Amino acid sequence: MDLLLGARTALHVTRFDQRASGLIQPVSSLVTTVSGNGRLSRSMTYTLQNVGAIDNHGWELEATTRVQRLSLAAAVALVDSRVAQLASGYRGDMRVGDRMLDVPSNTVSLTAAYTSGRWSVAGTAIRAADWIGYDRAGIGSALADSALSPREFEGANLRRYWMTYAGITRVRASTSFRVRGDLSVLVGGDNLLNVQTGAPDNATVISGRTLTLGLRTSF
Repeated sequence: MDLLLGARTALHVTRFDQRASGLIQPVSSLVTTVSGNGRLSRSMTYTLQNVGAIDNHGWELEATTRVQRLSLAAAVALVDSRVAQLASGYRGDMRVGDRMLDVPSNTVSLTAAYTSGRWSVAGTAIRAADWIGYDRAGIGSALADSALSPREFEGANLRRYWMTYAGITRVRASTSFRVRGDLSVLVGGDNLLNVQTGAPDNATVISGRTLTLGLRTSF
């Protein structure tokens, strides 16, 4: 559904019910290696396998408006993604009815931009929340425990290392000043809240706050 209010405001609402077949997932198994000094080390290896059929249901909402020099845009995505059917020969940890791993149930974004004369300023905040993923830090600790059976890290046993992630918020902003003609000075910042952990899992460290300064022109 698209609702247009004049020439400056719009609301878009989408409902989706989709079945995706042949979805590929990395399925893990344990590999033990022996170094030159006889020391054992264990690591995970992955094989791509067909999970089966996945049902995706949800809503997407997007709203935009413009008030003089200020423009605003907001978007919301609500997703319920679950396993509907398992493929023959699948040896992973997913079961029918499970939520798909690493799929946020809700994502919200807000963007604002303002232009005045030679100046322009823009900013965006995005929050992705509530998804199920692996406790990668816990798996890493367990791998160091040689007393654990290799089966601990295969098939349904990996469900023990599932955890719910609350979500993260990331903010970026930029501003530019047109010096003359097509020459502009730009200043930008990404991940302004300096969030480095929490997505996509608890063992990954992403880039922290990043600031940039540059010139832009055209020929």
